[in-house]
Amino acid sequence: MTLTQWNNLPDKGRWDIMVALRGPDAPSPEVMKWFTSSVIRGQMTEVFNSHGLVNSDLQLIVLPTGYGKSNGWNREHFCSHIHTAVGWLGLPVLTVECEVWIDAMNQRDIQEAGKRIKLAASQFRAYSPDDSWMESILYKPEQMTELVRHLKKRAGGI
Repeated sequence: MTLTQWNNLPDKGRWDIMVALRGPDAPSPEVMKWFTSSVIRGQMTEVFNSHGLVNSDLQLIVLPTGYGKSNGWNREHFCSHIHTAVGWLGLPVLTVECEVWIDAMNQRDIQEAGKRIKLAASQFRAYSPDDSWMESILYKPEQMTELVRHLKKRAGGI
């Protein structure tokens, strides 16, 4: 986002983006930040200096289909802030099954999280009749391509 685009946003849009810059209050937040709030920070580098983890390379956000059972923190609250900011920024969302998202985001390593998402996408396609998986909101091919590109650039592939 450019400074001009930022200045043209309504106050609510600026507020929604700023709120999403804060990472989750989750037990293991680093991988989750990498695929969510750090991407938003990366989009804002021309507007202001965001402290903390910044991911300027990945051009999408990874979010779950639902929120599932939380282990002491409000996953739904965090994801809703991210989703709202994504709407203002116009970023694509890679939507994954809730259980897969929870498992991936709880990994200690970004590459391992990516592998789990990629495996789930492959299984989803394999068990979907015909090409019906292409009509789903889950694991959209263009978003999966972006995720794989990013992970290859970051650490030599998944």
